[in-house]
Amino acid sequence: MNILLLNRFDIYSIPGTIRMVELSLQFVRKGHQVTLCYYPNEERRKYLPLLRHSDPEGVRVVRLPGSKTDFLRNLQTIRSLARDTDIIHFQKCFPETALPALWAAYLEGKPLHYDWDDLEIAFVPQWTRSKGIYNLVAAYENRLPAMVDSLSYSTSHVKQLALQRGAREETMFWAPVGGDLEKFHPGRTGEALKKKLGEGYRYIVYIGQLEEGSYAELLIRAAEGVIAQYPDIRFLVAGGGHRLADLQALAKSLKLDEKVLFTNYVPHSDIPDYVGLAEICVACFEDNELTRCKSPLKIAEYLCAGKPIVASNVGDIPEMVKGAGAVVPPGDWQSLSQALRELLAHPEKLDAMKKIARLQAEKYYNWSVLADRFLENYQKVISSCKGPGQ
Repeated sequence: MNILLLNRFDIYSIPGTIRMVELSLQFVRKGHQVTLCYYPNEERRKYLPLLRHSDPEGVRVVRLPGSKTDFLRNLQTIRSLARDTDIIHFQKCFPETALPALWAAYLEGKPLHYDWDDLEIAFVPQWTRSKGIYNLVAAYENRLPAMVDSLSYSTSHVKQLALQRGAREETMFWAPVGGDLEKFHPGRTGEALKKKLGEGYRYIVYIGQLEEGSYAELLIRAAEGVIAQYPDIRFLVAGGGHRLADLQALAKSLKLDEKVLFTNYVPHSDIPDYVGLAEICVACFEDNELTRCKSPLKIAEYLCAGKPIVASNVGDIPEMVKGAGAVVPPGDWQSLSQALRELLAHPEKLDAMKKIARLQAEKYYNWSVLADRFLENYQKVISSCKGPGQ
């Protein structure tokens, strides 16, 4: 199969592109040809650690210029690439990829797949204050489900939104986030990192970007009660973002600045070691439409590493961590603190959760299983469709 993947963001600097990169690698390993288009962001590369230092192995990578004056040229490039492809797959609803995908699929008679994995209009305000851009993205997110040949949804809430917006259930399938079973595994315990951070401590770890849609302040507020009962516990927040300074100030105001550690941005290749040293991993959220749409990457990676998890009871998260941890009311740091203390008091429960976590990852939440699901559904849509919406 020849697959054309279109991504709006920079695969070298934007963590949200991991999904497309990992899928492209899996497709190639399973014997398929893949072309991955993306938009470089040289500005972000100046201050963010690179996610990778080379193009995905075996994947044909096409860099699309991001200037408005290059839009027509990008349309022609994507149409040209579409001629030799069997299916076009675009992730997210941004017009820079959605419009060329629709145009090329229509003109070349190719089936079109929309990978809806998040609520994009919730993120738009953090990178632009333009009401016009917000309305444009909202229009695409509202209309695309009815315009494509097939659609993958990350959570049950996204599925319902897609159905409300005209998607056909028989052309839809579930595609949550995945993790890397080789990089994240129970044998990777982060011992070298423990020596660097300070031996003699046990760590509760939170992984993630500290941007909109992250709620690490819940973890920081929960830390005080846990440390009071377990003085050998330290909390580690691995990630960076514009909210970092505020979170550090919160920890300092609670006199926890030496017990809640912040890494700022770290290369994704180092994340398995941070997860590996954890006694318990945390994924805390509030309850809103954005979090109900999330299939959190951090939870998939925690599961792959075989880590007990304490997470918020929102969206599909309880199903993800079922048996592998505890769920607490969203936005409730007191319940989060209590759940952490209860698990630390019962090491036998932690041991049982570790095994269940890895099994969950092996069965559902890894990139290889996810790629198989896409390939199976690609074949169905290729066999039944002649172009977008037909």
